[in-house]
Amino acid sequence: MRVLLITSLIMVLGFQISFAQLNAPNICKWGFSFQNFSANKCMNVTEVVPGSLADLADLRAGDEIVQVDGQEISDMSDSKNMLETYAGPVKKLRILRFGTFLDLDLLTISGISNIDEYLTEGILYTNVKTRENKETGWAEYYFKGLAMQMLSDRNKDLSKYQSYRFEYSNTANPLEEKKLAEILGRKLDKLGLKRTNEHPELTVSVIHSFNAGNNDNYVELRFTDTKEYTDSKLPIVVWKASMNLKVAEKDIFYFFENFFDIVLYQFPVIREESPQRIIFDYYRFTGIIYDKSAMKTVLEVLPGSPAALAGIQPGDRILKIDGNTYPSGYADLINPDYQTVLSEKAVNEKAERSGIALRYLKCCQEYFWPNRFNCGNSSEIPVVFTISRNGKKLEIRVIPDKKRIISILD
Repeated sequence: MRVLLITSLIMVLGFQISFAQLNAPNICKWGFSFQNFSANKCMNVTEVVPGSLADLADLRAGDEIVQVDGQEISDMSDSKNMLETYAGPVKKLRILRFGTFLDLDLLTISGISNIDEYLTEGILYTNVKTRENKETGWAEYYFKGLAMQMLSDRNKDLSKYQSYRFEYSNTANPLEEKKLAEILGRKLDKLGLKRTNEHPELTVSVIHSFNAGNNDNYVELRFTDTKEYTDSKLPIVVWKASMNLKVAEKDIFYFFENFFDIVLYQFPVIREESPQRIIFDYYRFTGIIYDKSAMKTVLEVLPGSPAALAGIQPGDRILKIDGNTYPSGYADLINPDYQTVLSEKAVNEKAERSGIALRYLKCCQEYFWPNRFNCGNSSEIPVVFTISRNGKKLEIRVIPDKKRIISILD
């Protein structure tokens, strides 16, 4: 057995996890919840629904909203009402993340007052996949034996940390250590953290043990507070994630790519300490937003999305997708006849005739093991929408993007 230790020094601003809980209290119509902090000087985002309009706008749990449409939150007498009643097509938010101000555009759908009234492709994919996994045990098969545990010191406010640096200490296998440091560094940089060698406040250690005899892996990602320990006492652990899994040695780096994504999804605030079922997947994104009660009608199209660039418009009526009949309403997908619409085979002939059009959402599942599915570069394969517009039948080809989605189910 060998032990690999990577030590990084890091400061991180708050980033909380997102859950697919559409009926959770205080979720606004864009798919996020918030709290007013510091005498209403900002709105702190506490939760973001995966695949929601807020998620598509790149709003994250832990962000601090300081302006809405150029108006300071501190100047608003009722920030929640201001957020909900604004009628423009795009709501402009200024947020504070990792010590940096960012401007985000949040799409507003006319006439929508609740997140349950519309379906983005990400929400649709998650909901269908969730139901399918419960019926088939598919997700349980892929995530069996994860044995994931996550712990944090809830008395620590990690939302003020902003920068990081790496330290290398493994002389036995420095090349492997360097590779893991590169993987972790990309993840942290993508979150918007600043890499520096000046005055780090947190130490991040990745401990990995591997048994070549049975491919057993134990991995632990640990954050310690470097300000609170001296030579006479151990570092104070403020956040930790660990997992056991069987992975062949040749797939170790691929495994770490996904492990870091999953655990950093709950960094630094942990909401589920022992997650049992996780959707970690990719779907094909066109940017169409569907009316939940009348799914054949395009409710909205995300500006700049593949569907918008291809010419699909709000109000278009979808007749077929890739030659397959499209379901009339979301209720069709709740019916057991459509429980496997994303699988390779539908459950019966009725599902073959309707609902199976949603298979266009399915992308190549990657998970922890590479090349398990050989579906090619499906994000470059066009999706053909047959639509009706002003009495005319049109065929529009859309080249989708590939988007990742992570959702903790329980």
